[in-house]
Amino acid sequence: MTRRVIPSLDGSLTTTMPMKLKYKPGDICYLMEPLYKSPFYTIFFSDDHAATSGPWQWNGLRLSQLYMPRIFARTFVRIVSAKVERLQDISEWDAGKEGVTLTADQQAQWVSAESRETFNRHAFRLLWDSINAKREGGKYAWARNPWVVCYEWELLK
Repeated sequence: MTRRVIPSLDGSLTTTMPMKLKYKPGDICYLMEPLYKSPFYTIFFSDDHAATSGPWQWNGLRLSQLYMPRIFARTFVRIVSAKVERLQDISEWDAGKEGVTLTADQQAQWVSAESRETFNRHAFRLLWDSINAKREGGKYAWARNPWVVCYEWELLK
């Protein structure tokens, strides 16, 4: 599952509010990856340096994953389900499926805090806040419990 924030002006969402999700079950999407171009005009994926080919239409030697066009895609997924929920409604099972792990120091803090929060949810909360707590004045922080869209997907071979 992947969780995406639903931006709204006042943070409210009701069950009668019409929702247009970016993706729906059955949609096939590609994963966007950063690219770079060598001085010899070979194009590579930044994470594993695998070569690819296609027209390079940008100034500079690097391209952020935010702008990667479909022609360079190598990993595709099919959306299995999409649902809207409050961020803190994530289950221990779903938090575990997010693939988040804790460092040794974070594990020690979790144990010493004697928190009621489960291990996977704690790890997910830490990751979420490291990315989103300061966005737009903190309105996407875990403590604010924003509405999110949860996408479940399967990897296509």
